[in-house]
Amino acid sequence: MTAALLPNTFQPTIAGDGFAVEHAAHRVRPLDAAVYRRRRLVVLALALGMILGLLSFGRQADASPDPVAAAEATVVVVQPGDTLWTIARTLQPEGDHRALVSTLSDLTDGAVLQPGQRIIVPATAAG
Repeated sequence: MTAALLPNTFQPTIAGDGFAVEHAAHRVRPLDAAVYRRRRLVVLALALGMILGLLSFGRQADASPDPVAAAEATVVVVQPGDTLWTIARTLQPEGDHRALVSTLSDLTDGAVLQPGQRIIVPATAAG
């Protein structure tokens, strides 16, 4: 007994009485070549976008802060009883301290100072 492989010309379905009924299968026509080209272009664009995004993220992650700017920054350790005004007077002994106090407030996000807290003051702000 041999079986020939023929295209499927019918599709069985279950009728209301429980018996299989044969119906003509819906013929699927192939898509145009332009549709395949558009799909490939979309997939290529998405893949390139993901690759470029990963490369950009990798470069940003590898970027280290400027060592010269880090060396010029001053680290202030808050002592008991220190205020923004006393710290500003220590960093800038002469002149108007209001701008420096404002900068220190921004650096601490306006929070109450805690003893032992470290405040990193950029060299441009200190004087």
